[in-house]
Amino acid sequence: MRVPPPIFMAGLLPALLLVPALALAQADDEANQRNMIATICGSQIPLDAPGCACFADHAMTELDEPQRAYLILTVVQPPAAERHQLARSPEDLRALALFIDRTQKACAAGASSPAPGQAVPSEAGEAQ
Repeated sequence: MRVPPPIFMAGLLPALLLVPALALAQADDEANQRNMIATICGSQIPLDAPGCACFADHAMTELDEPQRAYLILTVVQPPAAERHQLARSPEDLRALALFIDRTQKACAAGASSPAPGQAVPSEAGEAQ
């Protein structure tokens, strides 16, 4: 029986240890996104901590993964945001801008965090 060279084992061990960490990171991904959005909100949008928590909760229920990723990238990595697929779609950018404006107003007015699937009412009184 041939024993693998030590360099192979040295490369394999960290890879094997990384698998559970990746699974854990995926499980925490939404919680991490929510926390990042709340933190970004605190530095970019004039809302207090409860308002930013409300904003982040709405982002998690109303925005899809690419929209949330773009929202985060615009602050933490603007050049990457410019290359994001969403940056090329005027309709998506308009929808995101409307979400930010509408949700900021609702959360500043003391709106609570949404129930799953509940959207912030639009100016016309309809849920978006």
